[in-house]
Amino acid sequence: NIALRRPAAQSSIYNSANQPGLAVDGNTDTAWTGGSCVHTAQETGPWWSVDLGFPRNVGIVTVYNRQDCCWDRINPFRIHIGNSTDVAANARCGDSHTFPTDRVDMTVSCFGMRGQYVGILLPGSGRILQLCEVEVY
Repeated sequence: NIALRRPAAQSSIYNSANQPGLAVDGNTDTAWTGGSCVHTAQETGPWWSVDLGFPRNVGIVTVYNRQDCCWDRINPFRIHIGNSTDVAANARCGDSHTFPTDRVDMTVSCFGMRGQYVGILLPGSGRILQLCEVEVY
């Protein structure tokens, strides 16, 4: 997991307990009460990203979704990979993705992509991004 404990950022912070680094702390607990999920304010195009330090080859990205409430807020979502700190400016890994209702995690193949930043973006307005862990291999 090349994202583990790397610097992370997000478009907004719901409260001080929801810092972006929680999504790369190695804790895959998907309950809000576990204290390891990130959460943005309600906004247009909320995003979260991790800085891998330098451009890296990315094979797969695994996202752990919050399960104790509001699991559907993440749908649809996009994964972006590239060298810009602007998540939306980076290339998309596939199209928009939809998290299955019966899964706590979802793995997306991004083979052939390369970049310093891996981001999750929710397209549209009135969106809230909450996720509990992101792994990059």
